[in-house]
Amino acid sequence: MKRILYTALIIFLATGFFTDTAAQFQTAQKKNFAMDALCFKSDIDSIGRTDIFILLPYESLSFKRRGDSYRAKFSMELSLFDSDGNKVAGKIFKKQILADKYFEAQGGSGNFVSIVHSFDTKAGKYEVLAKLEDKFSLTNSMESRTVNIVDFSVYPFSMSAVLLVSSIEETEGRHKITPHISDNIGNLRNGFFIFFETYNFNGPDSADFVYEFRSKTGELIYKSDKVRDKNIDDTGRHFIKINLPGTFPPGEYILKLIALKHDAPDNYSEVDFLAAAERSIKNYRKISGFLVDDLDKAIERLQYVADSDLIDAMTEEKSAAKKQDMFDKFWKELDPTPHTDRNEAMEEYFGRIFVAEKMFKTQAGGWRSDMGMTFVIMGNPINKTQRRSGNGMSLYEVWTYSNQREVIFVDRSGIGDFRLSQSSWMPDKYRYEKL
Repeated sequence: MKRILYTALIIFLATGFFTDTAAQFQTAQKKNFAMDALCFKSDIDSIGRTDIFILLPYESLSFKRRGDSYRAKFSMELSLFDSDGNKVAGKIFKKQILADKYFEAQGGSGNFVSIVHSFDTKAGKYEVLAKLEDKFSLTNSMESRTVNIVDFSVYPFSMSAVLLVSSIEETEGRHKITPHISDNIGNLRNGFFIFFETYNFNGPDSADFVYEFRSKTGELIYKSDKVRDKNIDDTGRHFIKINLPGTFPPGEYILKLIALKHDAPDNYSEVDFLAAAERSIKNYRKISGFLVDDLDKAIERLQYVADSDLIDAMTEEKSAAKKQDMFDKFWKELDPTPHTDRNEAMEEYFGRIFVAEKMFKTQAGGWRSDMGMTFVIMGNPINKTQRRSGNGMSLYEVWTYSNQREVIFVDRSGIGDFRLSQSSWMPDKYRYEKL
């Protein structure tokens, strides 16, 4: 049996499901499962190991009622392909899940399935492909990662890949870790750990570790102080806590971990390296499942829910951290369930924005159109009807809401440019209404 690196795998996710009016948003935004693949040294000489981590939330699966419970069935196929496209290893997991309540089956309890598997492989570049097959919905989804396997035995001193860890607990001398199966660390507000191994065959008896955050263009954004670690005999396992400053800007970065010679100067260069490892990192806030990867765009789209003075204040704020705090505070005040991880009002609002973008395409943006505005503020109508004007030159579309409220649009150009004609009732702003 292959050695599994981790004492325990515990992954916590806040999950939820969207309202019916944002169903298209849910389908497009929901990622069926999360995956990471990392390179470590195998117990077999001259061989590397690919460790694969899969996290599959219940909400990504189709459940069917079975008596007093609900059941889901799926298979997860893991495949490893070499640089020539040849499949060199594979494993299929077939699982059945039972949920006691419909709420749990829909992801309301935040439950998930975790899969951890390892492939021993020779040095080289590989593609890891994970294919999920839902047995009840008969749908498939896939994720892939590229991993470079190293023959660690040819180096006097080397390092594994870097695993992101959201928390570590030590019990009776053993570490229980919670891997963070995502490149995005934006919501780890209390910092996070990185875990890595060092392999020392004939190298130094100590080393200093530093980590750097660089932009995609190579610009240095942040550099840590040195951390001395003497646990580098044979195979050493290391945890380093990372606390980024509150002013650390959102964006995409490269996290570079460097092992330095113990006498390396503060202004070190590559000649002072013992080994180095890199991985991609994103720093975007995620609020109740909504990834705010472009805060300025998200603020601009508050037009139908926030006052213009507040939008202007957010837009003009120079500090990215303060701007984010203002945005978070606004939605927190509108959260109908403030003691839960979800914010249903925000989910519904941006869900409607997303659907409006897809349904009502215009040069300025579908959400800015008259139909888009109406959809965002009032939601999906109960009924839609169309009729021609008496001379046949104009096309009218009538949206009917509850209590026979109607909104009428007219296309006078004949090219689908519907403009608001009249409304029996139209609120000024979006308001969340709990069903």
